[in-house]
Amino acid sequence: MLQLAKLQRKATSDPAQAIDLALAGHAEFPHGVLFQEREVILVDALVQAGRLSEAKKHARAFVEAYPKSPVISHLRAIAEIDAP
Repeated sequence: MLQLAKLQRKATSDPAQAIDLALAGHAEFPHGVLFQEREVILVDALVQAGRLSEAKKHARAFVEAYPKSPVISHLRAIAEIDAP
């Protein structure tokens, strides 16, 4: 959990590094229990880095894959995507 907190802080202070760390985590643990949390942080970091189209792509894929996730509304808000 400490790594997740570190990743969350990086999303704001150093979005480029947060993106790299989140993607590395996805590659190492593609089906890990923290995948959803990491993906939300990744979307946030992409937005912070000004990479809105990538953020929207990730957010839409997340919504499609996890339609009942409790973080959907937060993800929609940060990536500025509409509800289906």
